[in-house]
Amino acid sequence: ELDEGLRVDWAMSLARAERWEEEVVLVKAEMVRALQKLTRESARWRLKGLHYLSHVAPRFHAGIVAYSEKKAVLFEDLAQDFANTWLDSLHHHNVDVPDNWPVHLRSAIITPRYVKKRKDRLKLRKRAVVVEDDVD
Repeated sequence: ELDEGLRVDWAMSLARAERWEEEVVLVKAEMVRALQKLTRESARWRLKGLHYLSHVAPRFHAGIVAYSEKKAVLFEDLAQDFANTWLDSLHHHNVDVPDNWPVHLRSAIITPRYVKKRKDRLKLRKRAVVVEDDVD
């Protein structure tokens, strides 16, 4: 009866591990799709601005170009922020970056976003207090 219980536990643990492996694959695919969508939206707004130039009076051209560029940059910034956050997380958890990750977002800046250990935070806080005292 003990062997049967161990086999059941082992089978359940194996199934759980396989589900997590599948979840990692799905999340990576969703990351790539989101970045590709944001990149497409950026390009679409730039083309949209150029397209409307032929349909409106010349006095509106600067405004249309400025608005479409503003929207394009918004989507580019979102893609870059997402890529930075996700690459940081992938590196932190030792997960490979997907092969179909957008090339222009592969070299995102990796910055630590995780909470430091308590003792390190206390050292930084003490250093900040000392600096503030020196300024006065």
